[in-house]
Amino acid sequence: MRISENESVTIPLTATDPALKTALRDIAVAAVVSDTALAVPSDQRTALFTQLGVDLANTQNDTVNLRALVGFAEARIEQAATRNSAARTSLEFSRNELLAADPYQTAAQLQTVQFQLESLYSVTVRNANLSLVNFLR
Repeated sequence: MRISENESVTIPLTATDPALKTALRDIAVAAVVSDTALAVPSDQRTALFTQLGVDLANTQNDTVNLRALVGFAEARIEQAATRNSAARTSLEFSRNELLAADPYQTAAQLQTVQFQLESLYSVTVRNANLSLVNFLR
């Protein structure tokens, strides 16, 4: 799976992994043996639980290794998500800086342009000796 422009993560873990299959088998056997409806003799039950405890302890290292593999991939994904989020925030900030206008500065410039336009109209009227009375004649 691609997590960034230059990075991808592969998790080769599946449900058919031998460590998972062994752990699930031992847990299932323990669940079946603990059922009182089967009437397993207590000495056999004790022997089975002892063996299952040893087997589960042996598969614990493999299970921890699988968890570490998944945890490492999750950490890489989280780091990439953080980098992507920081880049997005930076881009949005830059975009806003380019597009945003200062309202005070814009109002001052508008007022200056308006004054210049009114001055231009006044000069034009005086130079052309224009008036409403002259226009209506």
